[in-house]
Amino acid sequence: MSVFAPTPLQPTKKRRVSSPPVPSSLGPPYSDILESGIVEPVGIVSRVHSLSGTSDDRDEGHSNKPTSFLRKLWYKPAEKRPRGAPIKAGEAQIKDKAAVIMNKAELQFNPVAATLGLGDCMIVKTSDTSRTTNRPFEKLTAAIGQEQRTGHNMLSYHITWVAANGPTAGGREYSHRCHQKCCVATKHGVWESGLKNTRRKICADGKSHFLLDNGPDDKYLVRICPHEPECLSGTLVANMQHPAITKL
Repeated sequence: MSVFAPTPLQPTKKRRVSSPPVPSSLGPPYSDILESGIVEPVGIVSRVHSLSGTSDDRDEGHSNKPTSFLRKLWYKPAEKRPRGAPIKAGEAQIKDKAAVIMNKAELQFNPVAATLGLGDCMIVKTSDTSRTTNRPFEKLTAAIGQEQRTGHNMLSYHITWVAANGPTAGGREYSHRCHQKCCVATKHGVWESGLKNTRRKICADGKSHFLLDNGPDDKYLVRICPHEPECLSGTLVANMQHPAITKL
């Protein structure tokens, strides 16, 4: 696999995060790697740890949901009722539900996404106790067209993505760039073809980037991921100590 040049990074705010133990003895210098032109030094970044994700990123038959229901609901105007409170416009309903989802999501530090300025993962628990999809979802109730007012179970990350970006075009699948199937962070998802979604599996389990950490002012980001936009699953290499690195 070809190795891509790293993206120049800006210093990020320091934050208190958990980090793996750093070997007491410093590893060998990595001047050979620097001279090869594969990596370039980047600014000071927060201490990061290895992030392992799942390669099971397919939506398992739910890929067209936003194009069928959420998209129609998004453009539905507010309604007045003879009795009771008026019904909010569809866009407002989606954004309200997205706020509920984000409020109960748990922060999970993602070293690559945080370093690239895309924020950490936001993880919600799965809703499907029967494990037919093993994905988080929420119910939205609305009357679309001539249908009666009906509840629709929608994947949570579809709702948060549409709330932040508007309805997507049809016929595509949702890919988790971070390889965390319960992540609802709006910048960690992308709509693309099923083939591109499947090809991202090679970057799961921390294989999209290496974060080379040889001290506070000596850190490097090596991009391995061949996809666009790039995956967000990385592995920390502390003081060049990693089974994949051999001193020559």
